[in-house]
Amino acid sequence: MEESILVGEWKKNTSEKVKVHVTEYKGEKLLSIRVWVDTKGERGEIPVKKGIAIRTDQLPELQRAIEKANCILAGLEGGEV
Repeated sequence: MEESILVGEWKKNTSEKVKVHVTEYKGEKLLSIRVWVDTKGERGEIPVKKGIAIRTDQLPELQRAIEKANCILAGLEGGEV
């Protein structure tokens, strides 16, 4: 895999987006979750250092954590954490 594949994105705030890519680094396939900012110039959107790269063997752990967080958040009343 020579280039990254965008699998999702959403606005974080008025000037930043979160983008999720499947990519490869030094022969290892990764899921990259990174904040991108629009430079409003000729450079366009660029990634910042904020983010994480997760090895594919760690994805089941991430999925379990997200599912657990969804269950906890669904059970909360009044939005309190």
